[in-house]
Amino acid sequence: FTTLVVSRNHMEIFERDGKVYIRDVSSNSGTFRNNARLSPPGTTSPDVELHTGDYVQLGKDYVGD
Repeated sequence: FTTLVVSRNHMEIFERDGKVYIRDVSSNSGTFRNNARLSPPGTTSPDVELHTGDYVQLGKDYVGD
């Protein structure tokens, strides 16, 4: 595993009560939903619900439209 962008323990995806959520688990380069970072570097994010059509990205190298 040699990427500098994605950690081995980077984020979690899980289901609760029929809904799907993601959580950044203190990564340095970030987890993004629809181009918005979930939490500051090194900080665990709150649970964020995913919806159909959401864009999820792991890492800091986002290049927008």
